Amino acid sequence: VEDGYKALTITFCDRFIDKRSRTHDQMVQAARSGVQNIAEGSMASATSKKTELKLTAVARASFGNSNNIATSSAEEAANTMVCLINQASYLLPKQLQSLEQKFLAEGGFTERMYNQRQTWRGKT
Repeated sequence: VEDGYKALTITFCDRFIDKRSRTHDQMVQAARSGVQNIAEGSMASATSKKTELKLTAVARASFGNSNNIATSSAEEAANTMVCLINQASYLLPKQLQSLEQKFLAEGGFTERMYNQRQTWRGKT
């Protein structure tokens, strides 16, 4: 979904918004940063649930297959993008909820390391 959203946004902006406008730059950057934040959040999950949650939430805020956009009318392209944004907006809160539940159940990396250290100290 995320890569499709990014590609659609870039194609839409290139076709229908002046490339020299600030709106073009803002929309493209929001699409790119949203995708990047999801990727970085997933990579951080092994060591920091807090960072994973934060980056996933930032990705959701940034979102507020380009082949069908390349030949669509402006209205069709915008409707396709709205559908993708709605899908991402529906799925990201579910991912955040899952991450939060996992964090509550298992704790974060630092907390788990501290507990293991305390257990080890108790054995010696």
